[in-house]
Amino acid sequence: MRRAIASVALGVALTAGLSAVPAQAATVAPAGSAILAGDSADIQSAVDEIRALVPDLESRAAAAGVPASDAVQVVRQLINPGDYDCPASTPLQDWLRGTLQGLNQQQLGAALTLLLLDVVTWDSRVNDPQDPAVYGPAGEFTIPVTHTFKDLRRFWDIDSNGVLLVPMHGSVMVDKARMTRVFQVVYGASAANAARLADLVAQLVRSVPQFNGGDFPLFTFNSYATSAEELGGRRIAMGDGVLAGYAAIGLGDVAPQAILAHEYGHQVQFADDLIGSETSPEASRRVELMADAFSAYFLSHARGAAMQTKRVTQFLGVYYNVGDCGFASLSHHGTPAQRQRTGEWAYSVADSARPQGFILPSPTFGRMFDAELPVLVAPDAS
Repeated sequence: MRRAIASVALGVALTAGLSAVPAQAATVAPAGSAILAGDSADIQSAVDEIRALVPDLESRAAAAGVPASDAVQVVRQLINPGDYDCPASTPLQDWLRGTLQGLNQQQLGAALTLLLLDVVTWDSRVNDPQDPAVYGPAGEFTIPVTHTFKDLRRFWDIDSNGVLLVPMHGSVMVDKARMTRVFQVVYGASAANAARLADLVAQLVRSVPQFNGGDFPLFTFNSYATSAEELGGRRIAMGDGVLAGYAAIGLGDVAPQAILAHEYGHQVQFADDLIGSETSPEASRRVELMADAFSAYFLSHARGAAMQTKRVTQFLGVYYNVGDCGFASLSHHGTPAQRQRTGEWAYSVADSARPQGFILPSPTFGRMFDAELPVLVAPDAS
C-alpha cells in the first residue's frame, strides 16, 4: 500500500507530543462500562481495554506499513541527511500540529491509540464507500475530486477498470457495523470482541470533544493507492483531513487535483510494473517522486488539467508541503525541495511537448523519470 500522506500525520502527531505518552498496563474495564466526556480516568480505561483486546497494537501498526528490512540493508542504503536542505517544518505540518493544541496527555494517548488502530484507513479498504460518496469535511471537494478522477482515467493509457475511488471520513468511527467488520476482517477478532472494540472506539471518540465525533483532521490526514493484490483491491482513498489542511493554508483550489493525480500515478506504476521489489528509503523515494512526476505531467498537460503558470506554482507548493526528511524511513517520500524539483521537471516535459496534444505513453514517461532521477535527488545542502 502506497500511503503518500499517512506517514506525515503520524509523524507530526508523534513529534507534537504523542511519543511521550506511555503504553499503559492492560487493565480490562467491565464490559458495560461507559465513558464520560472529558473524564481522563474513563478515557484511559477505554485505551487500556482496547490494548488488552489488541495487545500487539504497535507491532501490528508497523507491519501494516512498508515491510522492514534488516539493519545492514538500511545502514548500507541510508541517505545522508547532511547532503540535503530540509526545513524544520512546512505550513501544512504547522497546521496539523496546531490541531493538537489543547489536548491533555490522556487525550493524546487516546489519539495515538486510534491512529495505531488506523480504523479509518482500514474502513476505506474493506467496506463499501458510503452512499453518496462525498469528499471533504462538508463535501466541498466532491466536484474537483470526481471530475479529476474521470480526467485521469481518460488521460493515462492503463486499464482503469476496477479502480475504486473512495472517501475517508472520521465519522465512520462511530458506525458500529462498519467498525465491527474492520475488526473482524483486519484484526481477526471474534464477533463479540469486534463488536466490543467497535463500541470502545466510538466511546473513545465521543469522550474527547475536540475529536468532533471522529471529524478530527488528524484521523483522516491521509491518501493512498492500493494494488489488485492488496486487501480491498485497486483503490484510491482521499481523506477529509488532508483536504481540509491544504484548504487551511490556501491551497484548496489545487491540492485535491494534485493529491489525486499522485495517487493515480501509483495506479499507473502498478499497471506498468514500475514499483520494483527493493525495500529501502531510496527505493521508496524513487516510487513517490515518480508518482509526483506522473501527477505534475497530468496537471500541466494541455490534454490533462491544463493548469497555467500560476496554478503550476500552486501545485508545486502542494508537493513541497508534503515532503519529508525521514532519510532512514522505509516510507521516505523525498525532501520538500526534491518533490518540488520533480514537479518542475514534469511540467517542463509537458510544456515542451510537440505537438502540445501528444501524451507520452506511461512506460516511456516512467523511463524518462528514472533517467532524470539522479539530477532530481542530487545533494543540495549549501
